[in-house]
Amino acid sequence: MGARALANAFATTEGAAMVWAERKRILQAVDGLWATATNANLITALSNLYLNLAIAATRNGDDDEGLNILSAASRFLSATDNADAQFRLVNVFGVLAVKFQLCKDSARILGDESIVILGFQGKSDAVKRAAKDIGAFLSTSTS
Repeated sequence: MGARALANAFATTEGAAMVWAERKRILQAVDGLWATATNANLITALSNLYLNLAIAATRNGDDDEGLNILSAASRFLSATDNADAQFRLVNVFGVLAVKFQLCKDSARILGDESIVILGFQGKSDAVKRAAKDIGAFLSTSTS
């Protein structure tokens, strides 16, 4: 319920501001919870929280903030076989890579293998499409 409340807090300006203000503590608190979670709702709520934090970083953060979220999402992505979580976490890579060049460069290292694999073996067609699209974006050269 806590993870869902944090993820849903982004529905309001005040809630988003509160979660963003405590992002470091929240990321530290939830990092690794997914590793032992067996409840699909918890896994989905956590992945939604990571996606919402990534979106908030594009508005309020910088490269370092993006990298913190990207690193945590990368660990989560490599450990989950939940299709909903995979879809959201792959999109974390895309959201951050579009905004921050450092995240794009890091995403190539952190998630390239996972994203390529998900493009072929994702748990759903949506995951496969998202992984292929984001993988193609990550492989484009920088200008």
